Amino acid sequence: MSCHIRLGDFEFGPAEVATAARSGRLLSMEIEFSLRCNFNCPYCYVQGRPTSFKDEMTPEEARSVLKQARDLGARKIIVLGGEPMIYPQILEMLEYIRGLGMNVEMFTNGTNITEENARRLGDLGVRVV
Repeated sequence: MSCHIRLGDFEFGPAEVATAARSGRLLSMEIEFSLRCNFNCPYCYVQGRPTSFKDEMTPEEARSVLKQARDLGARKIIVLGGEPMIYPQILEMLEYIRGLGMNVEMFTNGTNITEENARRLGDLGVRVV
């Protein structure tokens, strides 16, 4: 029986997962640049939490964490939130991630994706969920 863990465009087989686990190497990492959201969904873990700009990562903090993830072997970054598309530097961060050679998957409610943003996300190869 064949077993694979599929992450976006990458398939990690059992041997690679085991090797990464033994060596302390990341395969992927989740990041939340901000917990702010334009919705207040009752089922969401950020629902009802007061958030502000001080709860956001600065671009410098984000770049540092992303570089560390790459240096630890991550090949994919999963962007969560809050709502990632209301983070002011989201496109800059997505470009930075791709520039580091990692793939990106982003979870969004989609309400802030304009035609221009959709084109940029597509050009960057961001998988949007």
